[in-house]
Amino acid sequence: MADEIDPEEMLRFQAQLLSELEKRGYLLTGFTEMGFGFVSTETGEKNEIRTSTYFKLYKSGKTISEIIEQITSIKKETKTIEKEDIEKLFPIVKDAGFMISYEKTLERMLGQLPPEHPAMPILFKNWKDREVYILCGMDLGHSYRYLSLGDLKKMGLSHQELYAKMIDNLVKKTESAIKEKKVNHLKQAAGIHSLAFPDDLSPSFVLIAHRYFDYLEEVTGIIGAEYFVAFVVTTEEILICGPSLPPEALKIAYGKVLARQEELKNQPQVHKIVSIEPVILTRQGMAFFKH
Repeated sequence: MADEIDPEEMLRFQAQLLSELEKRGYLLTGFTEMGFGFVSTETGEKNEIRTSTYFKLYKSGKTISEIIEQITSIKKETKTIEKEDIEKLFPIVKDAGFMISYEKTLERMLGQLPPEHPAMPILFKNWKDREVYILCGMDLGHSYRYLSLGDLKKMGLSHQELYAKMIDNLVKKTESAIKEKKVNHLKQAAGIHSLAFPDDLSPSFVLIAHRYFDYLEEVTGIIGAEYFVAFVVTTEEILICGPSLPPEALKIAYGKVLARQEELKNQPQVHKIVSIEPVILTRQGMAFFKH
């Protein structure tokens, strides 16, 4: 499994950030899925950050003061969507649990919203019979945010144009991560490997894995595979199983994935679980296991 973060230590770190921000004239606006939002009492400027991003900087040697300077230097312009920002967009795979939570958050903040409301997130439901959803994320450098229908209108793009561009950008991000050796690989057992991608790209990787079948063969050492079975664990990690594993071994592996996800439910700020069904990856594309 991917390297773990001590959730209690990160919560203490987050409390330090909030305390320092308050001293500098910033107030907490609320907690988000990945971190928290804050507003300047002087300018009214609002921003959101992902706690884990800055916690990693802290663990790598950055001081709280240095991190606070970096956080408060985030400009409001990064929250504004322009058409040229199309190069920063990429798809983010989510499950039904996330969508329910996200919609409840919107309702709590803005009231009951119809599906076509500008504040609603851009959503792609590629498989009507599966509880798998694809949102559009915009890379802010320090984190990302979800695009809304209002953003899409401002950019002047159709849903088809947006999706094509998101996939193109995902390919570029994936190729960059592989080239720069930012994908962490760990052999779990014979025929079972974990891959951890940066920027919460692990679930999204299954959308384009057919383009990287040779890479999967190389990294797992399973040359000539007809297919791989992928279990999405969290936003940071997927499990890749080779075709030689018998059905009973796959069941055991999947059981361990579910147990791992259950364990992580009490650590929401560390790993975000993504509960989607096992995926078969081939050179032609992807498909979900049938019940």
